[in-house]
Amino acid sequence: MRGNSNYNDLSDGWLEIIRADALDAGADPPDSNVSGICLDVPAQLNIRILFSDAGAVEGMTQQEILGVETRFSSVTWQFQCGLTCEDKADLFPLGASVQFIKIPAQLPRPLTRFQINFTEYDCNRNEVCWPQLLYPLTQYYRGEPYSQCVAKSLLLVSFIILAVFLSNPWIRIHKD
Repeated sequence: MRGNSNYNDLSDGWLEIIRADALDAGADPPDSNVSGICLDVPAQLNIRILFSDAGAVEGMTQQEILGVETRFSSVTWQFQCGLTCEDKADLFPLGASVQFIKIPAQLPRPLTRFQINFTEYDCNRNEVCWPQLLYPLTQYYRGEPYSQCVAKSLLLVSFIILAVFLSNPWIRIHKD
């Protein structure tokens, strides 16, 4: 399970390998009397390893294997030869795949009613993050001096006010 088990003691962190049956195609293959055909030949080995984070030692994450499953896939194979099959060898393709599946150490906490209803304030899910709009004016911003941030913000506000005063609706309101 953890990579340091005693091979003489099976109770010392060893897991049983689960051997799954191959997927059933639904119908039994027909019996074949033709020579050179082999039915249900194991040709592919699929291994799935389930693992999880089990803790940390000196800051390094330690992982633990939770389970291993093996599955053989079978094929019907036919010997390929020309007109005569005299002492010829034919290739049979074999394959194997290994899949590592990480299982979360703990279930994620369900979303609160606020998180479900007010996603507009969630900076991870939106393109515009309204709570961080005034970030350059906070004490956490370290990009440039505070006085420059205030000066640029006041300049931006004055441009916005000027644009509002020069817009058509504002002029129409004052003409009446």
